[in-house]
Amino acid sequence: YLENLPYKLRTEASMYVYQHIFSGVDFLSHQNTCFISWISPRLKPQIFDEAQPIFTQGDTVSEIYFLSRGKACYASPLINYRKFSRIKEGATFGINDLLACWRIRYGEFDITRNYPYSGVKRIFTVIAINTIECLTIDSGDLKIIQDQWVNEFIDLHEMA
Repeated sequence: YLENLPYKLRTEASMYVYQHIFSGVDFLSHQNTCFISWISPRLKPQIFDEAQPIFTQGDTVSEIYFLSRGKACYASPLINYRKFSRIKEGATFGINDLLACWRIRYGEFDITRNYPYSGVKRIFTVIAINTIECLTIDSGDLKIIQDQWVNEFIDLHEMA
């Protein structure tokens, strides 16, 4: 519904409606209001129960995650899903699979390069440690961020 409002009102409404969520997500908490008003209607909330996989190795990368409440971890499917790295509340995850794939295929990351966003498979598995709440954006929106919101994409890349 926010996309139908005039720009200034949409920006103010987005900031008001989503402020409590953004303040808990490291990447979103320091972004400018123009970017927040653009990304707000694209964010989708998801809830995962304790021990539920959020994504698994081999899945196609379709979303990037912002952990707004709870804890998750990377786990190895090769060793009975042994947990090896925690993801703290407020963190961004799921972009690492894209970045790792791009580095393997193309070497050093270059913000100006037109990387593929479709068909990339997940390298990692992530599992909820407790019940968690996430905000997600799809990989198509991530491509728009890279193309149109370069500074924000660099922030996202650096926080991964």
